[in-house]
Amino acid sequence: MIFPFDYRPGSVSVVESEKYSAIPRSTKTNRRDAHIIRWQRFNDASGSHIICVSTQFFDIYTVNFDCLSLLGSTCAHPFNLADVDWCSYDSNLLLSCSIDDAVKCWDLRDLRCPCLQMQVIGGAEQAKWAPLSTNLLCTSHGTDLRLWDKRVS
Repeated sequence: MIFPFDYRPGSVSVVESEKYSAIPRSTKTNRRDAHIIRWQRFNDASGSHIICVSTQFFDIYTVNFDCLSLLGSTCAHPFNLADVDWCSYDSNLLLSCSIDDAVKCWDLRDLRCPCLQMQVIGGAEQAKWAPLSTNLLCTSHGTDLRLWDKRVS
């Protein structure tokens, strides 16, 4: 299993947990510090992805057997990101939210703009995909929980 190992200013590293003497794979980054790191692994040959969030930006890295490479970067929100979550049914979908902005769904094949944006007053503190559906997601807003169907939004 490969997992995010370290995020130092200027670099991100991953290490293989099954190998006792595994050497971390590292790559340089232009972000100072990450406040969220999430890993998504696949069961196919495409490897896995790591997302590193720093303020309102996120960087997505592709982790293969021999390398760690930057897939894409974007300024996701005008304010700091509060949460990100990978879709468990579609390896190309990513959810992000900000405390003072919309909830956005991103497609990794085109990070120039979100593929879906849901406006919320006051933003969201957390955003998660439903574990058994690709169309449902949940957001938390203080003491409120909201269930969203992306087919309706």
